[in-house]
Formats: sequence, structure tokens, C-alpha cells
Amino acid sequence: MSEHTSKDSAGPLPELPVDWRLLLIDKGMKVLAFSGLPGAQANEPARGLDMADYLADEGLDLAEVGELLVCLEDMPPDCELRLRLGNPSFSIVARGFGESKGVSCIVLRPKTDGESERSLPAAWEWASRSIRSLGLESRGVADAPVWILVVDQNPEVVEYCRTLSRKLGCRSTGALSGGEALARLKAQPYDLVIVDSLIPGMGADALGTIISERSKKDWGRSPMWAVMSPQESYACVTDAHVLEKPLGMGELKATVGLAKESRASAIRTTSGLEELEVLNLDIWQDDRELLKRLAKALVAQGTELTIRLSENPSYPVSVDFMKDLNSLKNGCDILHAYRLAAACKKLMGECQEPQSREMLATLDHLLVEIEGFRLFAAGEGLLREVD
Repeated sequence: MSEHTSKDSAGPLPELPVDWRLLLIDKGMKVLAFSGLPGAQANEPARGLDMADYLADEGLDLAEVGELLVCLEDMPPDCELRLRLGNPSFSIVARGFGESKGVSCIVLRPKTDGESERSLPAAWEWASRSIRSLGLESRGVADAPVWILVVDQNPEVVEYCRTLSRKLGCRSTGALSGGEALARLKAQPYDLVIVDSLIPGMGADALGTIISERSKKDWGRSPMWAVMSPQESYACVTDAHVLEKPLGMGELKATVGLAKESRASAIRTTSGLEELEVLNLDIWQDDRELLKRLAKALVAQGTELTIRLSENPSYPVSVDFMKDLNSLKNGCDILHAYRLAAACKKLMGECQEPQSREMLATLDHLLVEIEGFRLFAAGEGLLREVD
């Protein structure tokens, strides 16, 4: 059995083969934490080192380093990528981590055998622990600050409301008219919009309806809607939360809490791709050769769609795009490629509004899932020549 190491830049290690070298890198390919690097001491030169420079010093030529860097860009969470580079060769395994977007762990192994494969979970445990110890966890949407838009023709009222919101840890902007509010909503999504009941022009109720419709179209969800009124019995035509004017801290705090809950509920109903498998390999355990042929065909199909999107700006609004997208989804269904199939299905449902921000964002997500499937297939050896 191989000798194991127990020291690294983040404290005691789970048991790992002593000849392994582990690198935790960020999206800029800089080393965040390390294990087993020759001559490196904890918290010394290796941290902050450029990964490409390190691999070049290990004897990999620039073409091989470049190949690895391309594969690591936008590494999908929990996807394992396997490569063999260098002479003498390293068996390289890389993995992305959902708890910290853009962070990957690189494992350099001089050889591959059953024991080294069994040790991989310990390497991923080291990476997860290093992410936590360095405070690199991605903040969840539920913990993100609430964004508030305050709409009132009186700038002093706007500033007062914004001051209260800052004390609650919220982010806020102000608008002095309905038109200015709509312009701000076009630039970014908000979680809570507070409008004076006497706002001139289109009026609070009409403005609320327009904001709800446009936010849903542009950002995929509508903000919580609140109306400030000196009359507690103010009746809204729209489904709005009524706030007594002048606004108090306690009332605003309760409203911000409701806006957080509303945001979390809206995101839960529109998300879910991350919970799906990239591909169910168990279904194909008895027919690996067919799986390889289908995976290659799906990767080629996805690559062709990606190229057409990059070369022809009008392609997403064409009849051909819908046909190609449907064909891609059918291929995903045959292969049981769940995440890519879900991305295709979601986009097909939004092509009725081809210029909406939501459709464009979903199109970007489709491209990410196409690349994610390619990386997964490469990591599982599905793109190699059929044996």
C-alpha cells in the first residue's frame, strides 16, 4: 500500500497517497491551497502561484497546459475530468465544486490503479474543507441582500426610505417618477418595489401592473409590490402590500422579510436543473459502445448548434433553430442526458419571446450545459475511440 501524507496548506489531510499533488485553483487559475508540492511550506510561495507556471515547471509543454486550461474553464460542479499529460505522464483528475463557483481541484497522480481511484473521495473532501477554511463558499440567493426600489416624487422621502433600508442591510435605489422607475427596472431586477400611492402620471396601481409584467418578461420573476399611503385602509387594484406613511423601521423590516420569502419561492419554482444528473450511466452499463457512439453524436450536435449561434445573430429567431433545438432534445432523451434535455425544454418554452432577457439568459445557460455535457463525456472516456 502507498505511503500517505498528512500535511498541507489547510491543516491535517485525509489519507492520500504521498506521491499525489493537489491544487485548489480559482477561475483565474491561481493556486488557493495545495498539498504535496515539493519544497512548499504551508502559507508560503505555492499559494497565489499561477497554475500554468507550476505545470510548465513540472515539464508539461505549453500545448498540454493550454489543453488543460481550456477544459477547466467554467468547470461544471461535481463533474470529474480525466486527462493524461506529460512525459513521463501525469494522470490528472479535475473537479468543480458547487459550493464555490469557479473553484476547481486538480489532482496530479503519477500512476492510476484501483487504490488511487479509491482515494479520490478523500481528495474531494480535502478540497471542500479547504474551500470552507478559506471562506470561499458562494453565498446562496437566500442570503443575498434584498434590492429595493423606492418611487416617490419627493426626494426627501426617497432618501429617508433608502436610509432605513441600509440599516437593514438592504441595497436600494430611488426614482422620482413612474418613467424613471421603469428605466431602473430595465437595468436590473429588484426584490421589493415601494411606491407612493399619490405618484403622479400613470398612478400607483397602473405602475404596479406594468412593473410586474415587465419584470416577469425581462428577469423571469416579479418583485414584491408595496404602496405607501397615509391612509391605512388604502385599497389597491393590484395585489400590493400596503405600508403606512411615514414608513417606520419595524414595518419596513417585516416587509423586507416577506420580500425575501417571495424571492426564494420564485427562484425555487424556476430552478431545478442543478438537481438533475448530467447523464445516467447505470442505464448503459451493459452497452458501453452504444453509449460512446450516442455521446459523440450528441456532442457533435451540440457543437454545431453552438457554432451556428456564434456565427448568425438571427439564428435564435429562425424556424431552423427550433427544429435543431428539438432534435438536440430528442437526442438527450434517448441518451438520458437529463440536465441538457431540461435546458432544451426550458428554452423551447421561452422562444415565443425571442428578445426577452429571460430567453437570452436561458440561451446562455443552454450553451453552458452543452459544454458541461462535453466535459462530462470527456471525463468519463465517452469521446475516445470505441474499443
